[in-house]
Amino acid sequence: MQIRVTIDPDAVTLDEPDAFTSFAVTAPAAAAADLDAHLGPIGSYDGEYVWVDRQELAALAGPKATDPDWQSGLAAMVDYARKSGFLSEDGTAIRAHVEWDG
Repeated sequence: MQIRVTIDPDAVTLDEPDAFTSFAVTAPAAAAADLDAHLGPIGSYDGEYVWVDRQELAALAGPKATDPDWQSGLAAMVDYARKSGFLSEDGTAIRAHVEWDG
């Protein structure tokens, strides 16, 4: 699962929404200084990782988010994130590494 950020135009999309074994945010290197602004409500950048809001992730998935198989896959991903320390303390955000384009 990959969240793709573009800056011209500003957009955030979800690629491979059924790939629950990898989780990353891809953004242009030019967005590094203000990645938070480009992410909008999707998440926040702490200078190393993006913390993706779980509800916003489901919103990015669109109609897929109502599919029981998708929900099960996400639950397994969240469980793995929890066990690995990749879930926020309050459980509302999942940590994603950032892959910079260009």
